[in-house]
Amino acid sequence: MGTINLVKAGMLTTVQDLGRSDLQHLGVPASGPMDILAAKVANILVGNEDDAAVLECTYSGPVIEFSHNTTIAIAGAKTIAKLNGYDIDNYLSIAVQSGDIIDLSTIKSGMRVYLAVAGGIKTDLVLGSRATYLPMQFGKDDKKLKDGDSLPIEERSFNKLIAVKDNDLKFIKKELYEIRIVKGPQAEYFEESIKQMISSSIYKMSPNSNRMGVRFEGKKLITTQSDMISDGIPLGSVQITRGGQPIIMMADRQPTGGYPKIAKVIKNDIPIVAQLRPGDSIKFKWISLEDSNNLYMSLSDKMDDLKKRICKEVIPHRTYRVFIQDKLFQTSIYEK
Repeated sequence: MGTINLVKAGMLTTVQDLGRSDLQHLGVPASGPMDILAAKVANILVGNEDDAAVLECTYSGPVIEFSHNTTIAIAGAKTIAKLNGYDIDNYLSIAVQSGDIIDLSTIKSGMRVYLAVAGGIKTDLVLGSRATYLPMQFGKDDKKLKDGDSLPIEERSFNKLIAVKDNDLKFIKKELYEIRIVKGPQAEYFEESIKQMISSSIYKMSPNSNRMGVRFEGKKLITTQSDMISDGIPLGSVQITRGGQPIIMMADRQPTGGYPKIAKVIKNDIPIVAQLRPGDSIKFKWISLEDSNNLYMSLSDKMDDLKKRICKEVIPHRTYRVFIQDKLFQTSIYEK
């Protein structure tokens, strides 16, 4: 078993896999990556299964030293990543060698960057998952990582070097983000004028946000229905607080809650919410459930296409690293 060593841990770096969604009926929060698309793409690029554990790095990432040769990929927020001081690309399989140092400390746009390593991070499983849940802290590895921490990883590499070309699989910074929504279970609690208001107004992300929920500030959305029985909270639920402001419920959300849910963010747009920074502007857009399903199927097809492309890729005989003008390039040689 090899290790990755955190020379500097970054602002908030944790281990995440796909979480414990199958235990929510027992009161256990799902957890997992905020930007599940980025985590899955990074895993695909290093030959992992979707649920392999990755590092989620928030706002400012870590500086990491590798104990042995392996393959990594970086996805999510646009990061000025460096290998031994040389620039490396995001959304690309990258071969690293024993003693190499990766610097992810500068996130240029977006909020969270994900680092996948071939074979995955091998911290202990707790309740069937390696996902970190900071409010409760399951097990010794369930924590905010600190300077000097070491994490176990498999000693293996992934020899196919792939780049993601499809922008639909990447986070793209915008001045105004469109967040598509479908009707929520308590949509009837709100008058039609309020439903129109949520889609015609601009909301800004509040700094009072976290992995449980992303809060927004803007026009108040008032309901005359004050009482409701607590019910389940799906990922992406748009709850309206007593103050009339929307909260989009995210990875660390509680399994049940009592605020009315006017809407639910479609799966395709939850990664966008995960990458918002305080002050970023969004505009909600109502779409039909059928359109939501079609959009998700299209995104799933693109993920499948990336996996098929990797399966078809020929394993190179040898790969070389070339450093030109402060940037790392990789070149592969194939045998006939």
